Amino acid sequence: MKYFLLIILLPIFLISAKSQNSTTLGVATGVNFISNETNYNIIPGDTCCGEFNNGSDYGFYFGLNFEHEFLTDFLFLQGRAIFDSRPVTLNSTTNDYSVYVPQNNRYEKVDINNNFNATLNYFTFGVNFLIQPFRSLPIRFGIGYEISDASITNEYEQTRRIVEPSGLMINGVNEEIVNSGNMDDLTTSQGLSLGVSAKIELDKRISVNPEFIYRHPINSLVESSDWTSRVFRAGASIMISLNSIEDEPIDIIEGKKPIIEEDTENIVSNEEPEIDTDTNKEFIKSLSISDVIVTETVVTQTYPILPYLFFDELESELDNKYKLTGTTANFDIQDLDKNSLSIYYRILDIVAYRINKYNSPITITGFTDGIEVKDSVSQIKLAQNRATSVSNYLQEKWGIDSKLINIDYNRLPDSPTSSEYKEGLAENRRVKISSSDSRVLEPIIHSEFEEYKVNNENLVFNVEYEHLEAIEDVNLTISDGNNTYYNETYFSDFENKLIIELDKELIKKLANSDKNSLKAEIMVTTQNGIIESKYTNLAVDLNQSNFELGRLNLIVFDFDKSEISKENKTMIDQFIVENIKDNSTLNVVGSTDYLGEKQYNKNLSSERATNVAEYIKQLVPDAKFKQIVGIGSENPKFDNSKPEGRFYCRTVFVEVKTPIID
Repeated sequence: MKYFLLIILLPIFLISAKSQNSTTLGVATGVNFISNETNYNIIPGDTCCGEFNNGSDYGFYFGLNFEHEFLTDFLFLQGRAIFDSRPVTLNSTTNDYSVYVPQNNRYEKVDINNNFNATLNYFTFGVNFLIQPFRSLPIRFGIGYEISDASITNEYEQTRRIVEPSGLMINGVNEEIVNSGNMDDLTTSQGLSLGVSAKIELDKRISVNPEFIYRHPINSLVESSDWTSRVFRAGASIMISLNSIEDEPIDIIEGKKPIIEEDTENIVSNEEPEIDTDTNKEFIKSLSISDVIVTETVVTQTYPILPYLFFDELESELDNKYKLTGTTANFDIQDLDKNSLSIYYRILDIVAYRINKYNSPITITGFTDGIEVKDSVSQIKLAQNRATSVSNYLQEKWGIDSKLINIDYNRLPDSPTSSEYKEGLAENRRVKISSSDSRVLEPIIHSEFEEYKVNNENLVFNVEYEHLEAIEDVNLTISDGNNTYYNETYFSDFENKLIIELDKELIKKLANSDKNSLKAEIMVTTQNGIIESKYTNLAVDLNQSNFELGRLNLIVFDFDKSEISKENKTMIDQFIVENIKDNSTLNVVGSTDYLGEKQYNKNLSSERATNVAEYIKQLVPDAKFKQIVGIGSENPKFDNSKPEGRFYCRTVFVEVKTPIID
């Protein structure tokens, strides 16, 4: 097999070396669509449990192409060596399987979805004859032979899961791996190829050849059963001529010698006309830009900490998202992003930092979802292992004294999420951190930082071009002479409007730039290398807001709860004292996750908002409320597919707006 490429290509090299006809070498790449038809047994060697039949998937190919022209503009011989990705996806549903259902204390018939997935990567070698029926039309039709060896990768995995009735598990898991490993019964795959391609010349030596190829199998994919694997390829190759331009053949009319005309005044050139090099042409006629008005607001924001860490089903190893990369020596709470989830994923590092600072003890309590393992002894062991995993991280990463860590465990949390939802099971698979010292889990406060808003979401450049057909690319730069804040090059579709999104990072840069020197530059490069640029001043007007904002970003509630916990009351006490002034106004907005009925969630969020507002009134009877509202699960700010995202959606957001007094 490893010498097959030489067997195919060596004769072509030998023939082409003695020939004056065109010889090209290049690279080919494209997409594979694989259609499989088989009667592969779900259980190897046993037909009683059904078969996998049809399936399809997508792969890719890339490699080398070698072509030699035998008959000018008519017959070509092609050799090809490619890396050929042909993955397999098969599935079959069977209904002759029974499982024990503890709730009913009996066995029930179930529908099982069986999946077979394989990663097959081949070395493919082929030889093809290409025919171009019409000289004036560069369309070629091909027929050839391919041989493939899957010695690169031939791994597979077979799984199954119950689809009906829903909610049942196989051997304690939702999806069971039945078999995995290497497909040892693969054959050396052989096939006939039929294709059509075109030759698009970019210049005298380089061409792009789009292609569509159908590969019809000669033999079965595997030895143990009939398996037809058809491949449809769509791609292209880039080919470079190996002939020197001087060696290109001269067409000679039979019976006549070529005439070499020495009269230079009458020589007719076949070369393309040169691009106009008139350097006096103007390519940028005009440039204008919209003004930017930035409003700067001073914000103090409080981020409560969710004291839960979540685990996958049956897992007790701490997820990497909770682990700090790098050394603890560089960790600083004030360097944390102003983002609730970013802060949440650093909960263990925050807790460890504060334990070392205050020498405070903590309790780590592990839980399960109550059903991921069958017996109660195994459930308690799994809960204990989860708590131990968290404790090990604190000791090994941060050097926390084990005497400051108390480990506890139970089957279910004290306030579990309803197991009616699969999401509830995921939320109950958690570890809780608690401490008698409130400083360990106190919120993260980012004090008096600047927040910027702009008058428009986009910055619009209006450009009027001349001689557009001669422009190769357009570059846009924004700078103040000392720093460059934006730099982008456009290679096509030169619109008269260039639009830049004003994201938070760019707004902050512009607000802190040397605004008196801020300029935008448009620079065009033409196809013959002429460079022209035009500048315009970029006006950025920075205004100070007439208000300061204080935000209690999130007060996290347990599932289906609206009562304010002791911890949340303490947090509101501190927040109110520091932020509400006599002339302040408050917005209170409650929300929920997406679990449950829509109207019920809206009512629940309203109860949360009302309870928080009533508690604030107890602390500050004269507090002025502009808005007290519940929005339910509308416009969630966090990913509801994750347990932590759903918890952070069960919130009340409090914003205090205070006028600035000169």
